[in-house]
Amino acid sequence: MRVIEEFLCAGGHTQENLVEQGISVIECNVCGAWATKVRSIPNFTLEGVTGSFPTAADRWVKDRALRLKQEEKMIDSHGE
Repeated sequence: MRVIEEFLCAGGHTQENLVEQGISVIECNVCGAWATKVRSIPNFTLEGVTGSFPTAADRWVKDRALRLKQEEKMIDSHGE
């Protein structure tokens, strides 16, 4: 099975290559030195963290504000 792996050579060049699973050393495309497989941190964002997706907490705050507003109207209408 082929997988995409990230490799780093002694010259500091990084590259991603589609290689057979289990391959840990390849030749660098830039300088020709041996490049070894490295583990890198994936770059992804979970929704809810970015603020572009409403969370349960946001919905609760909105519902609470609406209920407080309705309660204020009821108090004002009974107080007059």
